[in-house]
Amino acid sequence: MREILRLPDLDPAGFTSLRAMLHTAARCDAETKRGWIGLLGPERVYELYGATEGVGVTLVRGDEWLARPGTVGRGFVTQVRILDEAGKPGPARRGRQPCSCGPPQRVGRSDYVNEQAIRTTLDGFATVGDHGRLDRDGYLYLEPRDHDIINVGGEKVDPDEVEAALRDHPAVIDAVAVAVPHRRSGRW
Repeated sequence: MREILRLPDLDPAGFTSLRAMLHTAARCDAETKRGWIGLLGPERVYELYGATEGVGVTLVRGDEWLARPGTVGRGFVTQVRILDEAGKPGPARRGRQPCSCGPPQRVGRSDYVNEQAIRTTLDGFATVGDHGRLDRDGYLYLEPRDHDIINVGGEKVDPDEVEAALRDHPAVIDAVAVAVPHRRSGRW
């Protein structure tokens, strides 16, 4: 998505036959999202958030995202709720609280995400370790997963923030930050 927006001869007229664009998988930075909304119009840009393991799906259209920048949408044939520190449904709507969706569909490949088991509640909701918050209208905003945070010498580093900073440099087209073991800084 970023690469297409960087084309020097990008002409919106070339996209008139495209009815809609749906993006999934990795987080989409705000600049790229706004670029596509500007290119296609907010009613033709969609984002879907979900896990391969089939524990839920959210959907957001461009106009909804513009009204709530950063959201990944509301549950789509899915109930989304935020859990308290004990893993029980609670009123918490701020901070890095566990996010669960349900009931899970179990259409995915694995019961593990990065070696962490998918956790389920007694009433059938499941989580892959995502954290987030819901606004009062039920729109979900994600925070980094615990296992996405990189520990560098005791300091917590969000790889998404590193990637965004690198992409801001004009000589960098795209970036991926990953954790690697370091002799002096310890385990990540």
